[in-house]
Amino acid sequence: MCQSKSEPSLVVGSALLFNVSRFVSRWRTLQRVRPLLRGAPLIPNPQAFVRSGGLLERSSDYLLVDMPVRPKPRLDAFYRRMAMNRIVRLAVIYALFSSLIASAQVFTTTEAKDHIGETATVCGTIAGETTATGSHGSPTFINLDQPYPHQIFTVLIWGSDKAAVGTIPTTGRMCAKGSISLYRGVPEIVVHKPADLYVPKLSNDRHYTNSDGQSVHSPAYSSGGPPAGATALCTDGTYSFSQHRQGTCSHHGGVAKWL
Repeated sequence: MCQSKSEPSLVVGSALLFNVSRFVSRWRTLQRVRPLLRGAPLIPNPQAFVRSGGLLERSSDYLLVDMPVRPKPRLDAFYRRMAMNRIVRLAVIYALFSSLIASAQVFTTTEAKDHIGETATVCGTIAGETTATGSHGSPTFINLDQPYPHQIFTVLIWGSDKAAVGTIPTTGRMCAKGSISLYRGVPEIVVHKPADLYVPKLSNDRHYTNSDGQSVHSPAYSSGGPPAGATALCTDGTYSFSQHRQGTCSHHGGVAKWL
């Protein structure tokens, strides 16, 4: 049979098309891989070259010539900006949380002297209250835990702020929130608004009967430090009123501190 003249050209064309397609495939692979490797020089992986018959399709079919490769200047500057932005954001978040934590700190009247200049909450039992009507500004002094002249902590309310502060408790426990300052050796907080002066409360009013037949308040959270009658601070932040050490805070992570 005679071979037609078109058959050799068809074979050559098919081979040429195959080589072109293989070249395009490798070129596309390189274009896809190079940006990921930041322009690092590549060479074919010999094992992959033999296995695939020279048709390298995957990024794993190529090897890096030199490592490590420094990022391009633009990428380097971009990553530096990202790092700086992240540091700034973390600093802002840290400052916000620090201020919130500081204002949420609750101290006893005896601890207040160790935190002069800090913004915190101080709680205690009202031991005396007096208003100096003859003094400039008509200040009201509320002494906590110890009466005058042996006071250990004072809440000061100026006459101009009394209307804004509202009703002032006269007995029981009380908390004052603000900047702790020192006046004549006694720590104090000056209250200007009602939100800075409050009567602490417990998170529940449940009670149980202990082994001695006594009614005891169940563990509870307090909005003003250790409540009256509390015997221990539990690990979860609640206060226990247990009259016996055995079993105290058993369902609240154990005892964090005895009171």
